[in-house]
Amino acid sequence: MHMRLALYVALRLLNNRRLWPRLLLCLGLIGAPFVSPAGSATVAAQSGDPASQLAAPSTIYLPMLALPKSPAGAPSPTPTRTGTAAPSATATATGTRTATATSTRTATATGTRTATATGTRTATATSTHTATATGTHTATVTGTRTATPTDTATNTPTSTATNTATSTPTSTPTSTATSTPTSTATSTATSTPTNTATSTPTSTPTNTPTNTPGGDELIDISWEELPQSSWFPVGTSENQSAVVDGKLYSFSGYRSGTGAPLDDVYAFNPASGDTGRWTALKNMPPMRDSTVYGGVTHAGIATDGRYIYIAGGYAAGSLTNNAGDGPAGQVFGTRYVMRYDPQTDTYLRLRDLPAESGAGSLAIANNELHFFGGTTYRTREDEIAKHWSLALDQGASAQWQVRADLPNPRHHMAAVSHNGKIYAVGGQHKHDGSLVPQSSVHRYDPASNTWVEMAPMPEGRNHIGSTTFVIGDKIIVIGGQFKHVTSTVPPKNDIFVYDISDNRWTAFTPLNHGRHSAIAGVINGQVYLTSGSTTGVTTDGGQTSSRRIYRGTLVFDQ
Repeated sequence: MHMRLALYVALRLLNNRRLWPRLLLCLGLIGAPFVSPAGSATVAAQSGDPASQLAAPSTIYLPMLALPKSPAGAPSPTPTRTGTAAPSATATATGTRTATATSTRTATATGTRTATATGTRTATATSTHTATATGTHTATVTGTRTATPTDTATNTPTSTATNTATSTPTSTPTSTATSTPTSTATSTATSTPTNTATSTPTSTPTNTPTNTPGGDELIDISWEELPQSSWFPVGTSENQSAVVDGKLYSFSGYRSGTGAPLDDVYAFNPASGDTGRWTALKNMPPMRDSTVYGGVTHAGIATDGRYIYIAGGYAAGSLTNNAGDGPAGQVFGTRYVMRYDPQTDTYLRLRDLPAESGAGSLAIANNELHFFGGTTYRTREDEIAKHWSLALDQGASAQWQVRADLPNPRHHMAAVSHNGKIYAVGGQHKHDGSLVPQSSVHRYDPASNTWVEMAPMPEGRNHIGSTTFVIGDKIIVIGGQFKHVTSTVPPKNDIFVYDISDNRWTAFTPLNHGRHSAIAGVINGQVYLTSGSTTGVTTDGGQTSSRRIYRGTLVFDQ
């Protein structure tokens, strides 16, 4: 009984040092029961704080209770928490907790900061969330955030001390982080704090494509004649042309007053001088066997943007009317195929056509040459429907392959390519005074090896091979013949326009005067038109041809 009373008094008064003398007095009054015999076991004070242990006389042993020391102003120990700082929001939570919480949190982030605070802290975050400290949860946050956090924590524990910790990080991180924290906590608390944050997200730019000029509907071409310094070097018709690297190339043709092909080759550069200049290039090589004369008319011509290809045609002969040569030294048909390199001004002979042909057409689709149509060799009696293709990526081993025949066999037509398909436009049956114009339009699909008939031209046209070209989704056809041109039957000045997407024909403003067998091309958004026949046939079989050159400006609907 006396022992229990002593322990009770010690527990009540131990923390008040002013009462220790009274306690010792009390023990002295009832000291007999506390005197230990010599050699008895010592009652150890169970305290981690040496200052809190009492030393009594050797015969007196006072049981002591270990109590924590809490100096004024010292914060209570709390777990250290590592996380990702989140920006631009402030939230404060105050609660009274009666249990110890153990939390383990793991976060992975790119460009984050780590802050450690003592006490129960209030988080600042660019997001709105509510967290309860009891349970196990997993959160994933992905975003781009800029933070200047100021963390203020207030803790009101059940002990008599009030601890306040303030942490102000000095860094202002900008980070793009993906964190997947996993927290496991076990706690019993009298309150559940709720953090409320105002989210200020960072906007993500949206890429907006820029529309280039010319995206509107093409409605016309406005023409102007260039000064004489830009004219074609010699009056020519029935020449062939192609555009490569901003230059218009002209090959061969008939000179005014003659019916023999020339071997002249010229290139027009609109950037040279004030309005453009012509430059003479290496002459064309012979386009048939048994002749030393170069040049060809009525040939098919096409370009892949790097090389220019020339196939078939009326080749220069011996300039005599023997050995099967035609009038004034030309042969109606050849098997020759040439590749011209504008960069080196050189020619390379490719695999010959399977048969001689003249006045046929050439086009390129999917890296293949396609030759079709034309007339029979020498006689020109019949129209040819044959169609062959040559793979350009097979080099010297390439062979011409038979393809689907051209519907409505004809010659003197135009051929263009668009989106991997080939269009055969216009043409004629027979020749000269017996000429029958054709308005047919056919589209060839290499993938299926089939031809499809499209909307016909408003009126039949021929001799349009080098004045037909593509702008956007439109096929432009300038001038040409309807009937055979004579002194009383002029060439046409119409400009017909085929809309590929709508499969219909319209017309632009006509030229000031008609011409056929001319050349044209589009360079830097402008059309250049020159040469060609403007009047009828002369007494020696030649034609009056033009040297004048015209520049057309594209007109778009606003």
